[in-house]
Amino acid sequence: MTTADTNPEYPADAQLVLVSFLSDLNGYWEEWTDADPADLRDGVEANHVHRYGFPEPRLAPVDQSETSPKNTESSDDEAEPPEQFRPIIERLEQNEFTVSYDADEQVIRVEKFGVEHTIDQEGTVGGESGIKNRVKSIADRFL
Repeated sequence: MTTADTNPEYPADAQLVLVSFLSDLNGYWEEWTDADPADLRDGVEANHVHRYGFPEPRLAPVDQSETSPKNTESSDDEAEPPEQFRPIIERLEQNEFTVSYDADEQVIRVEKFGVEHTIDQEGTVGGESGIKNRVKSIADRFL
């Protein structure tokens, strides 16, 4: 199977690039910063860090300042999600979604495969993709 099999916008010979997000690396493999670059792929696999595949044409260079890790520790003033969201967040994380709570908008932000969805306090799911139905079924079940 190629990227083009599931997304015909990309050529069949497009290189697939595997990425892991900093939050996943820090959460599953704290010592990743000490690893030799040649060992990163094996370390990600051995520590069960979530990986996401992107066709190379979809990726673009970023400013070096954007690639430097900022403070990835939770701050004391970071808002906690309401209690009603906790079971949804837990289930989404079990299903390998990246989840955060946006206190300003009072929504859960859910990301997987580079696609973001939101869940508000009424359980309305925003966003478009094939995985929206999975997000909605979890929200409906736990909210």
